[in-house]
Amino acid sequence: MRAVVGRPTAILVTIADALGNPAQAASAHIAAPSNGLSLPQATIHLDDASEFDPHGGKAVIAGSVVAYGGTTSDTLTLCTGGSGVLSSGEEVDAAVLIDIVDGSGTAVVTGALATDDTPNGQYSYVLAPQADLDNLSVLWHATVGGYTQTIADTVRLIGNRILTPGDLAADDQLRVLAPNVRAYVLEVVEDLFADALGFPPVLEGVRVNFDAHRGTFSEAYAYGNVQQSILSAIHGLGFGFGGERLIVPGVALPQQVFALAINGNTADDTVIAQFQAGPGFLIWSGGRSWPSGNYEMWLSHGMTYLPADLRGAAAAYARYVAKKTPVGGGQQGLAIPERTVQLQTEGGLFMLGMASPDRPTGIADIDAVLNRYRTASIIG
Repeated sequence: MRAVVGRPTAILVTIADALGNPAQAASAHIAAPSNGLSLPQATIHLDDASEFDPHGGKAVIAGSVVAYGGTTSDTLTLCTGGSGVLSSGEEVDAAVLIDIVDGSGTAVVTGALATDDTPNGQYSYVLAPQADLDNLSVLWHATVGGYTQTIADTVRLIGNRILTPGDLAADDQLRVLAPNVRAYVLEVVEDLFADALGFPPVLEGVRVNFDAHRGTFSEAYAYGNVQQSILSAIHGLGFGFGGERLIVPGVALPQQVFALAINGNTADDTVIAQFQAGPGFLIWSGGRSWPSGNYEMWLSHGMTYLPADLRGAAAAYARYVAKKTPVGGGQQGLAIPERTVQLQTEGGLFMLGMASPDRPTGIADIDAVLNRYRTASIIG
């Protein structure tokens, strides 16, 4: 999923049982032997503890989180933490927890409690506004049927959505979509546009690790020790030891470098400020060259401003996806589908355009716009 920097975002997950059916986390009720006791308690009596993980976990009891180390048929054992007074019949739920780390491996959220949204296994967590374009790794932890399961996801922090709230509000077909359907439609549109263009239609963060071999082998041999000593203090990186342009693998439209290390040597902000982005490459202002070595780089790529024709094409494709979605808000389809390329009256010839390398959507008006901005040739 995607989230916009600077805005809070609800991250959703649906947990399932062993058969893949949506399911709630393990649940039980306080039994009489624990009635009136104040937390923390080493042993907590339940009417049935069979749904909880026998190897331990965490549960929400009396509005607080309690860790337990094991179970019997009707107790949670080795319990620690929690507060409040236990009451017979009070609900006890296995905690659904979320961990989030950023692209560098730094923890953003650790062991946060998710909210139970609906009875169909959906849980949510509201992520506080984040400042950086990055990819966040998400791990959900939930106990269902006596087993703890871990669900992995990724949140891509981007500069903006391909269609803003204003775009949606101005479109008669899109503004009526339910929030979850709207989120699905936007993800589909953004995925297809990024694939078709060869770069994200909005700013995204990316972290890459690659080896760059600049110049000839003999040059690398002759200057290797010199480069290594220079690289230990990147400020003095010399001239002529490599290529002028650095092509970053998988980054067709670089914009801004946030962090860089060459052969493990970290460049500070004064060095990074000297970098300039070009179409498909980076250059070092002042004529310095990029040396051979291993590059670890965190940068942004994509379009800083989405042109009006691309935004209009995105809205048109969003309407098409919404009509193809079973829960698309009950919209009525057009009498003539968008993919129609030829029509003959009275039930005669009726031809539809098909998606292909040069027609990413199969809809002529949308594909014409996409092809104007694509980085890769569609010939050959």
